[in-house]
Amino acid sequence: MSKWFYSILLIIGLCGLSSCNGSQPPDAKPMVNELPTVAPQVAEATSLPQTQNTVGLTFKITGGPLNFCDDLAINDNGQFTLQQPCKQGVLTGTLIKADLDAFQTWQKDLATFNLTIDAAADKNTPTSALVFNGKGATQPDETLKGAVLDWVNGLIVRMQPPTEPPMPEPMKIGAEGLCSTIKRPAMLVGNYESPYKMFAIDPTTQAKCDIVLNKPLFGPLASAAGNIYYSVFDKEAKSITIWQLNGAGSASPLAFTTIQVAEQFYPFNFAISKDGRKIAWTRAMIDPTSTTQPPPYQNDLWVANLDGSAQVALLQQITNNEERYVVPVRFTADNSTLFYALQPNGLGGPPYGGRYDTLYSRSLAGGESALIFACPKEIPLCIGDISADGQMLVYIDQAKKVQVINRNGNLISSLSAPASDYVGLPTFGATGNLAFVSITFDKQAKTFPPPAKPGYISFIAPPYTEQPQTILTADGVVSIWEWLDENRLGYGMLSEDAFGVGVSVLSLDGQLVKLSTNLPLGVWR
Repeated sequence: MSKWFYSILLIIGLCGLSSCNGSQPPDAKPMVNELPTVAPQVAEATSLPQTQNTVGLTFKITGGPLNFCDDLAINDNGQFTLQQPCKQGVLTGTLIKADLDAFQTWQKDLATFNLTIDAAADKNTPTSALVFNGKGATQPDETLKGAVLDWVNGLIVRMQPPTEPPMPEPMKIGAEGLCSTIKRPAMLVGNYESPYKMFAIDPTTQAKCDIVLNKPLFGPLASAAGNIYYSVFDKEAKSITIWQLNGAGSASPLAFTTIQVAEQFYPFNFAISKDGRKIAWTRAMIDPTSTTQPPPYQNDLWVANLDGSAQVALLQQITNNEERYVVPVRFTADNSTLFYALQPNGLGGPPYGGRYDTLYSRSLAGGESALIFACPKEIPLCIGDISADGQMLVYIDQAKKVQVINRNGNLISSLSAPASDYVGLPTFGATGNLAFVSITFDKQAKTFPPPAKPGYISFIAPPYTEQPQTILTADGVVSIWEWLDENRLGYGMLSEDAFGVGVSVLSLDGQLVKLSTNLPLGVWR
């Protein structure tokens, strides 16, 4: 489960609002809430007095599938005005400290620059113009410009007034059960029409089935033993609960997983064991009023049987001052051990090679957590995956080599990729097959980051003594999602006729099936 979610985060790094055809899909607003990082909030709208502060930034974005019509101006002191002519609205306020600190640091260090995306010929891409009035001497490169642009795009999305999506008609399910014509494993992809909906797609026949949830999908999704598990945010109670959708089409909350959260953006994750008998879930609490910078993070991690019995708190209000939150990664096959990560929050910059920054093991029988591996500070989020048996770990080093090590830290193999602009997302299959992606960026592209031209998917089988085999070379390759079985894997791709990252299935003999241009959510097993 977490593997999918962190792949999505890294893809957002590879193709932010300014690329991936320039925009997020129509369900982009719910997806902002889904990200397991703390998205800085916007202060409540206020009536601002006239000030003598100069304008430090302007940003105008129009068009695209979300019909943007936003004109943002931010003063040096963080006071902002957002005009939305098509909605006949004006929002004013002041950036909260996290946003203000980032903005003023850039202002202090960077020189003035402009960044324009003219997409008038493409209805799927908004046109935008950013003017940054810096006071520093550093001429920003494309990476820095892209970081500022992504930050502003994030502000625009978070400032949009919330809307309640209509509840669709419930599913009509026959005696055969939910999506009985779709063979498992099937791919689950988002439905841009509604956060209540998703599609299940048979990778062999490409048959598609609609799944309608009784609550909007919020955050991570997982599957095991024919059931689908998803999280639901209750904005009135300010709580998150994991729900189960079984093979008969009946949805029910796992009430024992309900946690209180001060804000829906606070980190929350869960994982289900392969046999569907165990669940692990987490919560991170951050005090935004803390005078300590960064504010302390308090982490909780629980495990239980799926019926709610044998509930244990493995971590309880564990505090750190490094802005780290806990993420359950996977259980061992016998459910005796849980692997989890402590993730750094709020990382910006270029896309990272892995999904996790640290990896710990914890016996469910008791005892202390054991650190397996931690990424060096200069290469955060370098860990790609841990094998299903928990004996192998793969990470990307500073030289962009794929390093396979065992649990004791001994090097098993050092693998080279066919491209070096980006190397990442190494992913184990159930029996140890390993795949990873590498990209040569299109240096002529005007988008940031530039698209893959081409991208590669490489494969190697245990014991990893040979060099990897390239099984796909294609433009638009972005990520490895997950193995469906030992012969097929799902990967992320971009296409000119899509809003963003879609999903295709690739077999080891090179057969390719393009399943959907919609964002993948997981594999239904």
